[in-house]
Amino acid sequence: MTKKIAQPRRKMPQRTCVVCREKRDKRTLTRIVRTTPDGAHNSAVIIDASGKANGRGAYLCENPTCWDN
Repeated sequence: MTKKIAQPRRKMPQRTCVVCREKRDKRTLTRIVRTTPDGAHNSAVIIDASGKANGRGAYLCENPTCWDN
């Protein structure tokens, strides 16, 4: 009889929603990013589905009230 060795659980990174300030797993939050073109004063805010876009990022939970604010 062979014993199965339990794999250690990986830690999930925690992030905080910028509106309600609740800490949650990073994968359950939506990242938004402010991007600035080189040398320009205007900026755009986009939803970062990959979580790896360049720019200043913030996280929002799925609560509609957080998105409205």
